[in-house]
Formats: sequence, C-alpha cells, structure tokens
Amino acid sequence: MDLFLEFLKITIPALIVLLATYFTMKQFFQNEQRQRQRDIRLENIKTTLPIRLQAYERLILFLERIHPESLIIRVHQQNMSARELNKQVIRAIRSEYEHNITQQMYISLGAWSMVTNAQNNIIKLFNMALVECPEKATGLDLSKKIVEAVQKAESMPNAIAANYLKEEVKRLF
Repeated sequence: MDLFLEFLKITIPALIVLLATYFTMKQFFQNEQRQRQRDIRLENIKTTLPIRLQAYERLILFLERIHPESLIIRVHQQNMSARELNKQVIRAIRSEYEHNITQQMYISLGAWSMVTNAQNNIIKLFNMALVECPEKATGLDLSKKIVEAVQKAESMPNAIAANYLKEEVKRLF
C-alpha cells in the first residue's frame, strides 16, 4: 500500500505536468499556425491588390471607351452607311471586351456582370437606333440618333457599371 501511495505521489504530479505541457504546446502550435496563415493571407493581399486595382482601372477604361459618343468619334468615317457604322461599332465593342475578358478573375461576379450588361446594353442601343433609321441612312444619321438617345437617357449603362466598380474598389480599403 505504501508503495502504491508513493507511486501515486510521483505519477499524479508527473501526469499533471505532462497534461499542462501538452495543452500549452498545443495552444502554442495552434497560435503559430494561425499566425502563419495570417502572414500568408497578408502576403497574398500585398501581391494581388495591385493586380486587382489594375483590373478595375482597365475595366473603367473599357467602359469609357464603349461610351456611344466616344465610339462614334473613334469609329465613324466619312461616307459610311448607318449599317456599316453600326457593324464597326459593334466590332469595336466586342474587340475591347475580348481584350479585357481576363479581368473578370480579379473582380467580383457582380461587377463583371455589370460590365457585361453595360456592353450588351450599348450594343442594343446602337441596334435600336439603326432600326429607327431609314434604309439608306448614313453613318451621320445613325450618329445623330445615338447622340439623341444618350441625351434622353437618365444614365448610360457604362456609367452605371463604372459607378459600381468604383464603389467596389472603395470597399477594398
């Protein structure tokens, strides 16, 4: 019995020390793991934030470049028919879109959806204006219809999308 009590006197404190060490070490390693994960996340943010900002910048530029008035100035050539101008404008919009399509990786799904909707709505605007033009209309006639539509609109699809992108960038900081 004395031997058993002596054994317990030695074993119980040793078990207490062992358990205390185990839980302390477990907590230490968990904290270290969390700290490493935070460091990795911070490093990722340092790396990806400039790329994401560049994506937003490029998409804002895209939205400015597909503004109807900007497109007309860039694409319209003298003696162009309304159909040819419409065709060239749509080609320019799609080319710009394809050039920026990879930027969707760096922005939210909602923001990309806004950009895509803006592009589609501007194409619709041009197509609807073309339908309103007479068969032999010139590019100048189509341009006038587009300018009138832009002036009548409360806001343009590209401006709405640009504002959405700007708000999203503000939330990054």
